[in-house]
Amino acid sequence: LNVKRKGALKVAICSSGNLRVNDVNPESMKLMGVGPVRWKYKDKDYCPGGEDGFVDLVVKFKNREVVKSLEGSLKRPLVDGEEVKLQLTGSLYDRTPIEENFTVEIINKGKKKGKKYKKKKIKKDKKEKMAKK
Repeated sequence: LNVKRKGALKVAICSSGNLRVNDVNPESMKLMGVGPVRWKYKDKDYCPGGEDGFVDLVVKFKNREVVKSLEGSLKRPLVDGEEVKLQLTGSLYDRTPIEENFTVEIINKGKKKGKKYKKKKIKKDKKEKMAKK
């Protein structure tokens, strides 16, 4: 979980012999109390087994809202490299409650540590070398 990332955080709910994702009410899903922004039913490689012929439910949540909720529940800022538990709750269309807890590693990267920064730095280093010649 990159705490500085803007945009959506994807959570995949995988179909199995015990669960059909078509029975899950995506509007009821909450990740650390944060409701979904959007969702899709599709067979993707987010789940173990990859594209296995079973339709999975991919729910997107606002990353910054999840981070804020998590920090509020812990009553402290998140630390780079620590592992924290996230709680996903919701219900099936028949109102049967569902809940899952899972652990994520916290990543606290600013803009200067991303791929774009590295590419710019490489270009800058090349320009400096060329200027020295």
